[in-house]
Amino acid sequence: MKQVFYAIALMLGIAAFGDQSVELGDYTVHYSVIPSTLIPKETAERHKIVRGKNRALCNITVVDSEGKPYEAEVTGEFKNLMGQTIKLKFKTIKESDAVYSLSSFKFTDGENLKFEVEVKLPDGKESLKFEQKVYSNLEDPVEK
Repeated sequence: MKQVFYAIALMLGIAAFGDQSVELGDYTVHYSVIPSTLIPKETAERHKIVRGKNRALCNITVVDSEGKPYEAEVTGEFKNLMGQTIKLKFKTIKESDAVYSLSSFKFTDGENLKFEVEVKLPDGKESLKFEQKVYSNLEDPVEK
């Protein structure tokens, strides 16, 4: 099942670091938050992803028990250190045999963000909560 996530990460041209997952019935939901600067410029342009030092991506990928991608409806939000709630707007991207949901958002360097994401599966909606600290000082490997 993790092979699908790593394949997606390779297609995006990023390292599959920070991958976390949760089992929800017959499905595995992989989630990660990465700085947008780790997405190669060409990939970002192709998928209309805004790159910048103060921008990150929340990536949600769902696979079934056989490891096949599942196109789930994904919604969510996060709270920053000041308690502000920011809605995430996910868009579905399909490449080859992969389906993933991405949401781009702005952040302040070093913030610890609290995410709440809802994934619509055939048996109903499932929620997952996680925290992620985000940094803007990561180098852009593409522009070196």
